[in-house]
Order: sequence, then C-alpha cells, then structure tokens
Amino acid sequence: MKRYHKYLLAGLAGLLMSLSFPPYEYYFLGFVMFLPLLKLIESSNRGHFWIYYLCFFIYQVSSNWWIAAIQEGKDPWLVVSGIALAIGHPFFLIVPILLLHFIKKNYFPDKPEKIIWLFPIVWTSFEWVHSLTDFSYPWLSIGYTQIYNSAWVQMADIGGVWLIGLVLSYCNVLIYKYLISFRSTEIMGPKRLKILFPLAILIILPLVYGLSRLSHYDHDTITSESPVIDIALIQPNINPWEKWDGLTAEEQIKIHQDIIDSLSRNDNIDLAIWSESVITGFSYKFNVKHDFSILRTHMSSYDYSLMTGFADIYFYDESDDIPAIAKQDPNDSTRFYDTFNAATLLDVSDPDEEIADPQIYRKMKLTPFAERFPHAETFWFMRDLVKWGVGISGWQKGREQKNLIYEDSVKIAPIICIESIYPDFVANFTEQGANIFTIITNDGWYDFTPGPEQHYQIARMRAIENRRYIARVANTGVSGLIGPSGADLERVEQYTRGGKIVEVPIMQGSTVYSRLGGYIGLLTSIISLFIIISSLVIRIKARGS
Repeated sequence: MKRYHKYLLAGLAGLLMSLSFPPYEYYFLGFVMFLPLLKLIESSNRGHFWIYYLCFFIYQVSSNWWIAAIQEGKDPWLVVSGIALAIGHPFFLIVPILLLHFIKKNYFPDKPEKIIWLFPIVWTSFEWVHSLTDFSYPWLSIGYTQIYNSAWVQMADIGGVWLIGLVLSYCNVLIYKYLISFRSTEIMGPKRLKILFPLAILIILPLVYGLSRLSHYDHDTITSESPVIDIALIQPNINPWEKWDGLTAEEQIKIHQDIIDSLSRNDNIDLAIWSESVITGFSYKFNVKHDFSILRTHMSSYDYSLMTGFADIYFYDESDDIPAIAKQDPNDSTRFYDTFNAATLLDVSDPDEEIADPQIYRKMKLTPFAERFPHAETFWFMRDLVKWGVGISGWQKGREQKNLIYEDSVKIAPIICIESIYPDFVANFTEQGANIFTIITNDGWYDFTPGPEQHYQIARMRAIENRRYIARVANTGVSGLIGPSGADLERVEQYTRGGKIVEVPIMQGSTVYSRLGGYIGLLTSIISLFIIISSLVIRIKARGS
C-alpha cells in the first residue's frame, strides 16, 4: 500500500469518528468508523506513527475544536489550552494502535489478520485506563457515538459506555471481515454467513433489550407511580468573564432570586438548583465560615430548599497536614488556605442549630490544566506555570465523594461539571444510595459552539447507566431534565435568562453497571496486559535464540 493511501485511510477514519460523535446525529457511521483504521493495522508491517497521529488529530480537532474557539472577550489561556489539547491528546490515542502493532509483530507474525480480533479489547482497555488519572480525558470515548441510537444504547445499564464501545468495535471488525471476504475465493457464501450471524446478534440483541428497557422506563408511568419533588432549574445566563470580574456576588444572587420570583408565583418549588460556582468570591463570612443567611432569607420566604455551586475556602490549622500546593495568605505569611469548587444543599427544613454546619461537597474531578495542574502534589513546582486569567486554575481536589441529603431521605448526587464524563465515578454516587442526579456546570465559556450540547449529550449516558433522573443546570445552558432512559424530557431555552420547574421522580435500586462499575474495562485490561506480556516474552526469547 502506498504511503499516501495510508494517509487517506487515516484521514477517512478520523473523519468518520468525528461525524459519528455528538452533537452530530450520524450515529450509524459508528458501525463503520474503524474500517479504514482496521485496514491500516492489518496491512501495515509496522506502526506508522504520524499516519495514525493524523487520524486522531482529525478526530480530536473535529470533535473538540470548540475548546479553542476564539470568541469575543475569551481568555487567551483557554485558547492556548484548547490548542495544546488538540496537539497533545492524539499522542494518547495512538497508544492502543502501537500496542496492537507490537502484539501483531510478536504474537501473530505469520497471521497478521488475527490482530483485528484484538482491536476491540485493546481499545476498550485503553479508554478505561485513560479515565483513571489526573491526566484523564474520557470525553471522546467511542460509546458516546451511539447516544442518539436510543434503543441500542440501553445496554449501558449492564456495562456502561465501555460495553457500548466494546460491542460497537466488534461490529466494526465483523463488517470489515465481511467486506474483505469478497477478495478471497476461499470464503464463499456459507463462510460469509458465519460472519454475518454474530454481527446480527451484536446488533439485534441490544436492540431487543433496549426496546424492553425503554418501555420499562416510560416517564409518564414512573411519574404516576413514584414520589416526586418539584425542582426549579435556574439558568442565569451570565457572561462567565463578568461573573468572575464584574458582577458582585449580591448582583448574581439577585439575578437568581428574580428568576425564582417569576417562577414561584403560581407554582410550588421544593428545591431550586443554581449552576456551578455561582458565588465566586463574597466574604470571609460566606466563603470561609459558611454563613449562608443571605440565601436562607429568600428560601424561607418562598419555602424552598436550595442547591448551589460556590467557591469554598478552607484555612488550615497549625495541626493540619498542609499540602505543598496550598496557597499562602497574602495578609499573613504564616497562614495557608485552599479553594474548592464546591456545592452546598441548604435544606429549608433544617433546624437552626444545623445551619452553622451546612452540607458541602467539594469537586473531586478537576479539569486538567484549566482548573488544576495534573498531579499537582507531585509537580507542585509547576503549578504556577498555568494560570487561567479568571483565577480558577488553582482549585484543590475534594477528598470525599458523598451525596447531599434533601429532607432527611432523598439522596442527591451533586455532580459538578466535568465530573459527569467519568462513568465509574458517577456510578459510585448510585452505590452510595443516590436517588436523583444533579449536574451543575458553567459551559458559558463555550457559548454558541457545539461544546455545551456535546456535554449535555454525554450526561444522558450517565442517566442510562444508573437509571436515574438528572436535573442539569448550566449557566448559559444546556439546562434540562434527563430521564432514566436517557430521554431529553425538558429544557430551558439556551442562552436565555430563565428557569423551569420540573417534576423529578425519586428512583430506587441499582443497575448491574452501578454495582460493578468499570468491570468491562478491568476485564479487557487484564486480557490486554496478558497478551502484551506474552508478546514481550516471545520477543525476548526470539532475541535470545
């Protein structure tokens, strides 16, 4: 195969992967997106690094270009980080392909066509492992390509987005094997049917299962049979740059309260949800001592509870184990503190003595570089190299994953922003008893690009995996209600200031996936590791003989 043919195949693979990824609705391309890549892996004698880099560069840029989109008033660091991600992330995505070439060369030197059968296993194991560290970026996991394939994707409650990706990859392999069978005179009708039979099973079985799940999780039926709470989704539509440097905290609070005033004249609200880091910096009394009386006054007058994002500040005591990356108090060099991207749930029914100790969850999965330098505890000397202009690049990680409790019985998962792209992490909220998921985010940095919609579509997979309703609130949108089947039930119009009251059923029980988490990723990783080690042993023995 000529070299330029290989570049054409790589480019085609990257384009197909991009077009199948949301918010594009060409999910059917997901069943053939790997075909050019499989051809390259099978026919090439070695891993052509830059050819594969081209494939994944196109995939990364076409799917995530919005991160570096230049907009009016946009912070230069955000543009730079988007460009760095576009250039750097494809290097990670090449890893499973190079491993496959290593395995082919040592394990299948005489039968290179067999390597194709290992592609789904190695790829799935890579995606799972790639979701585990501070350098993780599982945003582009290929299972998300099927989120619009509403029935077929329902098997996510068995194995999560990892199972979707694994089955989808094998569909690609079987279609590839079927197509190339026409080039061989030895593979005739009956043998070709042997390829089509497992392909039909992989397509039809999930479809049948999915149709049964869709009927089981019908929203109207669940709402009529389950207890519900009325949640107000409050979308302030505040310019994110002004939120950090322009509007005062009092002005931001008033915007939210005015929206609630307009909603609650004729309707009851049990719980109002405000977006991520609504209250950035306010006062020592508010952000450090957690005196939220300014919020409780309005809550009490309308008799609703409130969940909101805010900047939590913690000053270390002398007895604390102070992290090396802690910030020094500019007014007192002997004092150190940390800031957390946090959420609090203020329950209007709490007795006065509990107000001084509110429920607070601190974000645990932080956006690499934008919110925190990866593994900052180890690379503490590099923390000041990346400082986002709005001053949120130095968050500390929360240490306790926990649900927030509404009226003593309803457990609410307080998922913050990018945490919603981590399947196993979110599933753990269900294992801790979460009845409802909430996602609070900003997403205003990426106005009028596909970014906010893409983020919303990824959240739908979390609803299916755990069979939970998701009340999602974003600063500029997309705010809405997602059903346990992944159904897009309600939305607040994007880029508008307003809100919507939604009935959210309280769900019980758990799914196979929420109980077992990333077992698919773990199993494929064990198999991949075994094959890689075996290939390495074969290579060492060959060199020694």
